[in-house]
Amino acid sequence: MYNNEIIQRDLNLTTFENSLEEHHKALMSDGLTVVQRSMIDHNISAISTLYANIYFTDLGKKIGVSAEAAEQVAAKMISNGTLPASIDQVEGLLIFDYEQSPAMIQNDAIMNFCINLNRVTEKVQRALVTTVSTTGRI
Repeated sequence: MYNNEIIQRDLNLTTFENSLEEHHKALMSDGLTVVQRSMIDHNISAISTLYANIYFTDLGKKIGVSAEAAEQVAAKMISNGTLPASIDQVEGLLIFDYEQSPAMIQNDAIMNFCINLNRVTEKVQRALVTTVSTTGRI
């Protein structure tokens, strides 16, 4: 969780859950245990650093719950202020406030760098072609 990675349900998580006391395994009002809810919250937060938006069907598949459950958890996270996002219920879409996402900021910076590099490369190529066509040499 420290690296903000998506946590898959695997043997280690199952072993961890089995080591918990019964009161840690109690079901919350949404039908999830504290651990399950924490994992879903974490995974939605991790996904928010990778995507600008995601359909609830895809989000549910990525975090191992139904689209409806993913929407309910996301709505709770938005309402309590832990997830900067909004929900488009008509499209079934979770729209992250990507201005908050470091990954999206980095992606934009890389894209701008590549665009500027292409412009410089094109100018150098045009200058080279002009030089060759007027002087006949490189």
